[in-house]
Parts: sequence; structure tokens; C-alpha cells
Amino acid sequence: GLAAGTSLVLVAAGFVLYALIRAELIAEFDASLAAEALALATLVEEKDGQIQTEMAEHGVPKFQLDGRTVYFQVWDGEGNEIERSGSLGSTRLAQFGGTPDRPEFRPVILPEGRAGRMVGLRFAPHRDAEENGSGNAPLATTASQSLTGVSSRKVRMPIDLAEAPVTLVVARDTLPLDRTLQRIGWLLAGVFGGAVVVSLLATAPIVRASLRPLKRISERIATLDPRALDERLDAADAPDEVRTVVDCLNGLLDRLNEAFQRERAFSASVAHELRTPLAGLRSTIDVALAKPRDAADYRRSLEQCLTICLQAGSLTENLLML
Repeated sequence: GLAAGTSLVLVAAGFVLYALIRAELIAEFDASLAAEALALATLVEEKDGQIQTEMAEHGVPKFQLDGRTVYFQVWDGEGNEIERSGSLGSTRLAQFGGTPDRPEFRPVILPEGRAGRMVGLRFAPHRDAEENGSGNAPLATTASQSLTGVSSRKVRMPIDLAEAPVTLVVARDTLPLDRTLQRIGWLLAGVFGGAVVVSLLATAPIVRASLRPLKRISERIATLDPRALDERLDAADAPDEVRTVVDCLNGLLDRLNEAFQRERAFSASVAHELRTPLAGLRSTIDVALAKPRDAADYRRSLEQCLTICLQAGSLTENLLML
């Protein structure tokens, strides 16, 4: 029982640890994906009353980062598609989104059939400062400069959430993440599996040693004689938990011994009480048969016998009531 309980605790701890590590790695993956989506969002602008993107201009039609394809799709406020990555082919991403401060994430199956995750953003496109005549507007870091090494000469305004939103969904495969989680899962399975085996091997001698007093006590209980209930169990070398049980058993033996003593005393008293009328009945009959007598003497003897029988009957009724 102890070994099994320890094993269950270790297995549960392994699952909890794996779940915590998985949640942390997914959170890091989502943070990286959100950063890429925010970088792409800076390539969307409003010019001459229309929403335009600069993704093709800066050489990111497929938007590949670290040798891994990133899939994206952009919609205007009315749900019309503005641009998509060529890596999507004919596949469409789900249109959804949170705010730049609180992006929304979802799992997705990518065109190649690989598992991935996607992030959705709804934001207001920035406006060209040259169009608005704001030559002193602060510069915004462009995705083309940070992600492709190609800087834009246009000055852009920061994203303004007060205007009609544009929806941007960016997706990326989770193959490296899945491989990392698989390695971590096998590592934890090996570590905690080994810990379970070691705990079983280590606790088995301890359990056997702790059960020895119980075995001796059980053997001692099996040898107890009902005719010698004054004997008691010895729990000097037993654990505290077992000693409590032994004390209760000794108390039970005390009560049983007292009950047996009362039964013996009662049986002796009953035997004495029943022996007295039987002795009187026998002596009366012996006297009546000792010599020939007339009818009146026999009648008196029978009346005495009847009286003794009635006394014995009354005594038997009282004993039955007791």
C-alpha cells in the first residue's frame, strides 16, 4: 500500500510537471507568434482612404522567419481580403482577433497537414505621415526593417485603435515545439518511471520490516486459548499505530475474560440451585421405597415430591428469565 501510494504520487507529480512545462512553452511560442504578428501589422497602412500593405514591396510574400514558413491573411473592416501569404495556396485562415495588447490564439491545421497555432489581431492601420502633413510624427519600427533587413523610407504613424479595425491572422507550425514537448515527455517519463522503480525497491524492505510486528501479533492471536483469556498481547516493538490496535485487543480480551468468569460463576450457581431440589426429590423417593408402607404414607411422599417439583419448576422459570 505504501509503495503503491508513493508510485501514484510520483506519477501524478510527473503529469503535473509536464503540464506546467507544456503551458510555459506554449506561452513562449504564442508570445513569439504575437511579436511576428505585430511586426506584420506595421506593414498595413491607410492611404488615400484605402488600406494598403507593403509586404510584397519589402520582399515578404511568404514571410519566412528562421527558415520556417509563416502564414498570414489580412482583411479589412468589412471582411474583404486584402492580402494573404503565398504559402497558404487556396487555404483560408479563420478570421478572428483580439487587441494588440491581448491577442487571441487558436490551434490550426496548416496546408501541409502539420499542426500549428495562429494569432489574430484587430487594429487600426496607421496613416502615411506625408499624406497627413505631419512631418514631425514619431517613427514606428517597421517589420521590413526588423524582419527582412530592408528599411522603408516612409514615415508611419503609430497604430490608432480609435479607427475602423483591420484583421490580421498569422499562423506558424508547431513542429519544433511538438518535438521539444515529446523529448521532455520522454525525459520525464524516464525520470519519474525510474523514480517509481527505485521507490518500489526501496520501500519494499521497509514495508516488510514494518509488517513483522503485525505478523508476530497475528500469530500470537491465533494461539490464544479461550480457557486462558488472562493472557495479553505484547506490542512493545510495534509501531505506534499498531500499538493502539493491540491495546484495543487487550481491552477486548479483558472484557471477554470478565464475561467468561461471570458465566462460570453463573453456571456454578445454577448447578447448585438445581442440585438441591433434585437431591430432596431423590431422598424422599428413597425413603418411600425403603420399606412397605400403607397408602397414606405413599400419598404423603408423593405430595412432598410434587412440592419439590413445583419448586424446581419455579427455579427453572426464573433461570430462563435471567
